[in-house]
Amino acid sequence: MSEERFTESDILACLREGERLDGRGYQGSIRTGQVGDQKILIKSAAGTGLTAWLNRWMLRREYDIYCRLHGVSGIPKCFGFFLDRHLVLEHVDARTMRQTTVSDREIFFQEMFKIIESLHE
Repeated sequence: MSEERFTESDILACLREGERLDGRGYQGSIRTGQVGDQKILIKSAAGTGLTAWLNRWMLRREYDIYCRLHGVSGIPKCFGFFLDRHLVLEHVDARTMRQTTVSDREIFFQEMFKIIESLHE
């Protein structure tokens, strides 16, 4: 987890005021927000009953993975798991692979390979 500290109040404010992204994941919703100078992405578990429990469990597991990957180049910073349902990550201004084309595939895959090597260290 990143050294940057956010409070539950910061996260709740971003959930109220942040922009909801068009894409909705199978686990829940995704919003962007800002705390001070830091742009963040908030993934929130959705559902009720067993579905809600499972979605929270999957986000907690994702949080644990981000904690293990802390400091790996190419991986967004993780700022925490709040209120047992909100995973807070560094917002990365980028486009998805569906929204863009790769102009230099060789460089793209070399950089991707470096990140994968870092993950396995």
